[in-house]
Amino acid sequence: MLPTYFINLDRDADRRAAIETQLRQVGIEATRYAAVDGTALPPELAPYFAHGDGRPPLMKAGEIGCYASHLGVWREIVASNFSAALVLEDDAVLPQDLVPLIDDILARAPHGWDLVLLCGSKDRAVRPLVELEGGRRLVRYSRIPNTTAGYLITGSGARKMLNPAIRRIWPVDWDTRMPWVFQLDTYGVTPAPIHQNTTTLNSSIIRGSGRSRLRAGLPRPTAYTWTSNPIRTPAAFLYNLRVLGPLWWLRCFLVNCGIKIGHLLRPLRRSRQAH
Repeated sequence: MLPTYFINLDRDADRRAAIETQLRQVGIEATRYAAVDGTALPPELAPYFAHGDGRPPLMKAGEIGCYASHLGVWREIVASNFSAALVLEDDAVLPQDLVPLIDDILARAPHGWDLVLLCGSKDRAVRPLVELEGGRRLVRYSRIPNTTAGYLITGSGARKMLNPAIRRIWPVDWDTRMPWVFQLDTYGVTPAPIHQNTTTLNSSIIRGSGRSRLRAGLPRPTAYTWTSNPIRTPAAFLYNLRVLGPLWWLRCFLVNCGIKIGHLLRPLRRSRQAH
């Protein structure tokens, strides 16, 4: 089994117990990484969040701590010269077949991969690439999910995510949605094998200081990006066109349009059913 880390705040003993129990059940030995308090960043991590141009990060203290924790894990992966590692947050729900699935991913992932997300939503179109263990598939996303609950990352990918020249403005699960910024070769697995426990374990990020509200809607220039949303930019479009290919990009675009229309019509259907 490849090196595994789980991120956990010192005060969250219940979350630590939950993830350690699951890890034992699936047969994984993991290293606990003590999560960072976003209000007291370690000296080696603080420079990532120093904005020389005067723009504050679009994050609450809890999100800064979450991002700093992932940065710390990536630093350990690079320092240990690991070829790849599994990184988990302590609210991850693990499948029983996680070990053979990871072995299959490592054996079949395209050469040069950097990041494979193991957790994500089902409401976006994907391009399937490889059939995997347990009826799952390795895919390219048409829109990368905003989650870092569980993922595989190579040493090369960790070094790219540690690029000190890139200012950390957005939460970590938004930066991992922007592989064109970090030059990452990113993939995912569907159906997602890892889920987040949102029922019995409250998010430490939300409990600590709330999530920042990244504005959606029509493009509007701001101090951060001229579209107000970092994943709605020409760079994002060109990235998707390159990794999906023109025909699959068009196919995914049409599927996503259908999904969005279905979401818009759902309240109308519910209203009709109520009457």
